Amino acid sequence: RWYSALQPKTRIIIGAGIMAHACAAMYLSDKLDEQTAIVYADEDFAKIRAALPTITTVERK
Repeated sequence: RWYSALQPKTRIIIGAGIMAHACAAMYLSDKLDEQTAIVYADEDFAKIRAALPTITTVERK
């Protein structure tokens, strides 16, 4: 509710700032990932797959 009480110009600036922060974070995280060149083992992926919940579909009657 506090956000809607702000002036439209202020809301635009806040929204643009949040989007710029998100874009910069995604760009920098990709660059950091390229520089570190971490290679994940298949065991790591197996642990992640085991931790994820499975989705089971059920047919309706």
